[in-house]
Amino acid sequence: MNNKQASFKSKFDELGISRKVLSRSLEDTGTMLESIVPWTPTALFIVPTLGVPVADYWHWQFLSLINLIIAPALAITGIGCFYKQKKS
Repeated sequence: MNNKQASFKSKFDELGISRKVLSRSLEDTGTMLESIVPWTPTALFIVPTLGVPVADYWHWQFLSLINLIIAPALAITGIGCFYKQKKS
């Protein structure tokens, strides 16, 4: 378990939300947005490979940009959140 997971797991456990959702949330914010943050390894690979600066390709990152709206909306509404079943 990495440091990000460790810092959020107690809150997810407190709210009764499965750790699968924690994993997905970290994926949404990490991997999906990494390509549009210029100093990340992904962007540092894309820039010389495509030969264009981040400012020229960021608006073509549809999935990453839409994710900025979709991921928080799903978290707020609870859609796709798998709550832990309490054992009786």
